[in-house]
Amino acid sequence: MKQVSVGRFLWYLFAVPHCAACRKLLAPQDALGRYAGCDVLCPNCRANWENEKLALCSVCGEAHIDCRCMPEVLRQAGAEGMIHLGEYRADSAIGRTVLRLKDTALHRAANFAAAQLAPAFRRLCADALRRPEQVIVTYLPCRIDARRKCGHDQAELIARALAHHLGAKCMPMLQRTGGAAPQKSLSGSARKENAQKAFMLAHHAEPAGKTVILVDDVITTGSTMEAGVRILREAGAAAVFCAVLGVTAEKKR
Repeated sequence: MKQVSVGRFLWYLFAVPHCAACRKLLAPQDALGRYAGCDVLCPNCRANWENEKLALCSVCGEAHIDCRCMPEVLRQAGAEGMIHLGEYRADSAIGRTVLRLKDTALHRAANFAAAQLAPAFRRLCADALRRPEQVIVTYLPCRIDARRKCGHDQAELIARALAHHLGAKCMPMLQRTGGAAPQKSLSGSARKENAQKAFMLAHHAEPAGKTVILVDDVITTGSTMEAGVRILREAGAAAVFCAVLGVTAEKKR
């Protein structure tokens, strides 16, 4: 094992770290190593994560991390672009990490995912990031009952970590209205209407003239992200970019 600090060793002893994807206990050499992501994913899941990022998009042929495909509903809502890490599948390393983040406030996993998104955003938003005071990272808040149940909002964790990596501010700019049903209980045609009444502009939010990066964990139908983009653009945001960890294959267009 490589030499590590006493603090890192004590962290391993007391934190008992598990892989964020497969939940297996991380071996000391993996949890205490020095390469990116080694204290988040086991070697097998880390390799799968990289393969999923580099898998080719079925629409444009680029690697997912370089793919700029975006659901048409987001384009129509006024989104400038979208970054994602890979295709969302429940059995993939990215998909399992998303599901784990929904249940557990894994700050190290959220930070790792944000670090994976950040380089692509630096390229996509290079001009805006030269003036970080004009960039706001925000997120689609989860349902109030879901946050009360698990004690955290996974999209907020990712957004705050992404803001840190980009040197930008993270601010809540959207809030739940409390009047919408859970999306998973609805058909595709009903999700859009439901999402439109699920959010409103947060109190004291001032997106006018700002470049906003809107974060969520995954896009399935695109309805919730579309609703958030529309609200921000209608409130005067100069540009809205979307950031997600995974996107389902059928929503790439």
